[in-house]
Amino acid sequence: PATCTAGPREPGAPAAGASSSPPPLGASASSGPAGSGPERMGDDNLNVGGALLHLLADVARTVVILAAGLSLQCGLVKDAVHADLVCALLVSGLIVVGSLGMLRKVARALRDGFVPPRPSPSPATPAALERC
Repeated sequence: PATCTAGPREPGAPAAGASSSPPPLGASASSGPAGSGPERMGDDNLNVGGALLHLLADVARTVVILAAGLSLQCGLVKDAVHADLVCALLVSGLIVVGSLGMLRKVARALRDGFVPPRPSPSPATPAALERC
């Protein structure tokens, strides 16, 4: 196996060819295309978007039911069945709005044809191996 002849580096020092400063705030630390970092994680992946929508629906349902329960306890609302019905309609409306956005992405992908994203280049590029 080949070994690097550059010699040891000080602890905490960046490797040869590596940037010593962190990426700017909001920029991706990965070597992929611009805007492919965690800030765009659910934008193109329908599975992640669906899981996020499910999570948000669960949180919304919890908050709405808590508010309805407090309203029932305070006497602001008298009928628990109708309060539950209104809560279910509110949360289902939020789910429909979120699902429409996902359906648009599906329709766009079907219309344009699915093209998988290109993988980011491997960190062991020929140029990096030549430096060793």
